[in-house]
Amino acid sequence: MLYRIFNRIYNRIADFPASLAGRITLAAGLCAASVCLILFNSFVITEEKTYSADSAISLGVTVENFTADFRDEHYVLREVEDTPDVGTGALYFPVTVIDLGESITYLCAGETVSDFLTRTGYILLAGDTVTPALDSTLARGDIIRIRRVRTETVTVSEAIPFDTHYIHDKNLASGDTSVITTGINGQKKCTYSIVYENGKEVSRTLLSSTVTRKATTAVIRRGSTEEGGYITLSNGTVRRYTKIMRVQATAYNAANTVNITAVGTTPKWGTVAVDRRVIPLGTEIFVTSIDGSWSYGVGLCEDTGVIGNRVDLYMNSLEECYQFGRRDVYVYILAD
Repeated sequence: MLYRIFNRIYNRIADFPASLAGRITLAAGLCAASVCLILFNSFVITEEKTYSADSAISLGVTVENFTADFRDEHYVLREVEDTPDVGTGALYFPVTVIDLGESITYLCAGETVSDFLTRTGYILLAGDTVTPALDSTLARGDIIRIRRVRTETVTVSEAIPFDTHYIHDKNLASGDTSVITTGINGQKKCTYSIVYENGKEVSRTLLSSTVTRKATTAVIRRGSTEEGGYITLSNGTVRRYTKIMRVQATAYNAANTVNITAVGTTPKWGTVAVDRRVIPLGTEIFVTSIDGSWSYGVGLCEDTGVIGNRVDLYMNSLEECYQFGRRDVYVYILAD
């Protein structure tokens, strides 16, 4: 159209004499043509363009390429960058993706969740979950939430807290203490299976644990004005004792003795054989090493077979008996 207008003006120029009237007519025609050109350019620049689903998807259309105006329950795409005119067709709507705490909004045209994530470059790994379901068709305003799940196996070194045994000593002033053995933490290697969701730990399962260094029990004397004293066991129980004896200890097992005690019970861990003239049968005792690094724990004197200041401690296997051998121990005679 504009071409035809300019062509007519050009053809008429030759007919106009070089007179004032001719010049005025020529100027008016050129002004009219310029106004038409300006109006045409303005219309083209501000023209709204919509894109079909196929063409927009192939171009990777997102909200970064266009500003979106709300029109009739959908969004019309207004071009803000130089993008080829790819035709007209279906209108688009926004869909938001939340992944690892980051929220991004894209434009969508009725795709499934799976197709949409593939087009927008999201990669799902084993263990990841998505809502809505991957085969769901997206609608205006949908929010896609990706839950990233990872499982790692790690091995760490952990401390084993030492136990503390208190010996209440009436020869010390009440409240005074004297360290016999300094407690030392042990060490162990622990292997865990750790589950992370979106980068945060949500569960931890212990797979294995290996002791690399045993803990040394702390032994502390504490002043007491009572007869005998009190001892705190490893489980936190406080027991009163009436006497401390230093004796020699050995170990035995059902494999190398009769399987019944002097009082008619079946021997088990905690069964102790004594000389009934030194420690009466039925006496409850606590047995610990001289340096406090090891303790047998609480035992019940139910068997005989030793003579003098000796105790024979029941172990669960002959191997444990051989490892224990013969050693000096403290025996605390526990009160009721």
